[in-house]
Amino acid sequence: KAARTHRLRKLRAPAKCRECNSYVYFQGAECEECCLACHKKCLDTLAIQCGHKKLQGRLQLFGQDFSKAARGAPDGIPFIVKKCICEIEQRALHTKGIYRLNGVKTRVEKLCQVFEAGQELVELSQASPHDISNVLKLYLRQLPEPILPFRLYHELVGLAKDNLKAEAEAKVASRGRADP
Repeated sequence: KAARTHRLRKLRAPAKCRECNSYVYFQGAECEECCLACHKKCLDTLAIQCGHKKLQGRLQLFGQDFSKAARGAPDGIPFIVKKCICEIEQRALHTKGIYRLNGVKTRVEKLCQVFEAGQELVELSQASPHDISNVLKLYLRQLPEPILPFRLYHELVGLAKDNLKAEAEAKVASRGRADP
């Protein structure tokens, strides 16, 4: 599906395939607009759409600080988080075990490579929901610091305890008013 968005021509010089990451010498194609190089056999599984401008170099996405990734996004949400969650909400919100069951390792690795290759060009409509959720879990797991940082742990626990105490007091007060 994504391969149809490219204006492909015969590869002119050896290059690295954006799909399988190995070198393409003879049996390759490249996009006239974004210069994506790919084996002809890899076109069937290509997941990067044409952005109609030269592709950027590979990003260092996994393992990057969350706040740094969030600063780079217009809405403060890293694109990988937004893209995965939107796709899961659209197609797989009621899928049993969506975040519990793992995807197929090879497909998950391929999706990770696609996300590293180009942000808005990722096509997830053909990907398994379990593969997508696995990519999201992998991204979150590889963050150098959790989204809720260690330095806020005691403060958050204190807030939770205060909230539980307030709820318990409200419950007791409401029961006291209900009984004559």
